[in-house]
Amino acid sequence: IPIDGYAGTDRKAKDGGLSLWFTTNFGLGKEGVWQGLAQYSISNEWSPIGCDDATKLVILQDVCDHILINGKTMQELMTTEENPKPEISIGKSGTAVTRVVFGYYGEGLICLRFHMDAGEILSVDDVDTVTIRQGFQWYNKDGNKVGTGTDQDYTMYFDKANDQFVRQLKQTDEGEIDPSSVTMASGPEKTLYFKGDTFNKEGLSFNVTYQDKDASGKNRTGIVSADKVIVGAYDFNGDTAGKVKVAVSVQGYTYELEVDYNPLQIDLEKVSQIEVDGLKSSYVMGTDQVTGLTLKNVPYSDGTSGEVVLTDENINAPIVYEGTCKGLINYLNLEN
Repeated sequence: IPIDGYAGTDRKAKDGGLSLWFTTNFGLGKEGVWQGLAQYSISNEWSPIGCDDATKLVILQDVCDHILINGKTMQELMTTEENPKPEISIGKSGTAVTRVVFGYYGEGLICLRFHMDAGEILSVDDVDTVTIRQGFQWYNKDGNKVGTGTDQDYTMYFDKANDQFVRQLKQTDEGEIDPSSVTMASGPEKTLYFKGDTFNKEGLSFNVTYQDKDASGKNRTGIVSADKVIVGAYDFNGDTAGKVKVAVSVQGYTYELEVDYNPLQIDLEKVSQIEVDGLKSSYVMGTDQVTGLTLKNVPYSDGTSGEVVLTDENINAPIVYEGTCKGLINYLNLEN
């Protein structure tokens, strides 16, 4: 197949365009086959396909047969009382859009792009969903097929809150996103934050269920990685330690996760003043464990100091067979 999964979309209202991005399965350094992708113009002379009008019409009809906008075919979008049976043509207003572009942009990305000029049949602001149907075919500038058709339907919808098009998640009977369609696959690598910190989404990933279904009728599934997640509201400025909720947008669905928060940090420039209470002079391997320690005179970032009773999770001090043992103490931002 000529594509290896849905990569992303973008909406650019200023230039009246909508781009649907896919990744190729040829890999970096092997994308030469895509460099001849066509830019097919319906209403002007900008980089047209280099083939005769009859071939252009066949290509355009094939494209229109495999595209749904707001769940409607091009003919349905063009249907009016004055024109109840519209036909696809290569002339101006021959479809509901003004230009279809098969684009290659390097780095393993190919792009299907629609231009919708103001005042035409359809504006980019009118688009809620776009479906690329199974069997959609890519063509090069000479009007020849590139690869085989797409392996499945890909339905994208406009996530108005984040001004982006994303692949449509499974819907409820009421037409809302089904909350069960998004579950966390892996949490963020950083889970402890201090006053003034910025949330780091690295490590996040989500299992998602799409509205599109396979041949057996099962909803298709996928994984959304951290780079596709949009971080929303959170507050790392409070004066009380505890859990803080962080809102992230996953394909248009708002998912709330919790991280640990503490308004205070250890003043690392004064760490030498800390005293460790509870250490024994010697430990026996296999019998003893370094435990029950208390940190005294702990300097905090607000200028105060205090005492901390460490748990076993704060202490990493294995007992060696013979000799001097070295261990680590972890507490807040302290690792020493």
